[in-house]
Amino acid sequence: MGLEDLQKGRLGMHEHKTAPAVREATGTAGKGYESTHVVPQAVYRAIGANPDNALALNLPKSLNTAIDAGWKPNWERAFKLGKQITGADVRNWVGQSIQDVPENLLSKAAKGALEERLDVELRGLGITANTVVVPGIR
Repeated sequence: MGLEDLQKGRLGMHEHKTAPAVREATGTAGKGYESTHVVPQAVYRAIGANPDNALALNLPKSLNTAIDAGWKPNWERAFKLGKQITGADVRNWVGQSIQDVPENLLSKAAKGALEERLDVELRGLGITANTVVVPGIR
C-alpha cells in the first residue's frame, strides 16, 4: 500500500484545480469520486480567496456528501438569516460534521487527521475563532 491511507489518517491532498488530473492518475475518474475541500469553498469565497487553490482530497462522493451534511445546512441557514458567521462557527460546524460521519465510512484516525487539516488550513487563511467570515446584516 502507498503512503496515502485515509482510514489510517494518512491524507493524500491535492490542489482543487488539479482534481481532474488526480482522478485520472488514480483511476477514479468517472467512478463517483470528487474533490473534497476540508475548509468549504463557501468560506474561501466569503473571504475573497480562490477555492481552486485550496487543498482537497479525492474521496467518494458519498463521503463528501456525508461531511457536508452537517456544516452546510448551518452555513446556509445563517447566511439566509443574515447572521454573522465567525471562524469559530466554521471550525465548530465542519469539525462536528467530520465527527458525525459514521465510522464505517470514516475511521477515528481519518477524522482526527481531517480535523487537524481543518485547523492548519484555517490558520493558513488567517481565520481565527474571532474572525468574521461573513458579516451579519441583522
